[in-house]
Amino acid sequence: YSKAAKELAKDGIPLAKVDASKEDSLAKEFMIQGFPTLILFKKGEKVEQYDGPRSSKDIIEYMRKQSDPTTSRPHPSLYLS
Repeated sequence: YSKAAKELAKDGIPLAKVDASKEDSLAKEFMIQGFPTLILFKKGEKVEQYDGPRSSKDIIEYMRKQSDPTTSRPHPSLYLS
């Protein structure tokens, strides 16, 4: 995760980590039942839950694709719990 976050930061793509075991209200709000859970947000709203591979390379590739202006989604934030 930290490797992906550092690499994405170079592109201005935010990747945030939330410890849902300590943030009960967030875990309940987003129905987080297992760890890690990766959720894509757009303007503070949940867009989708990422269910792809969890390697740094795969997360970076996914986030770059989601932030590409030619896709229908604007600049994302991804939260890891």
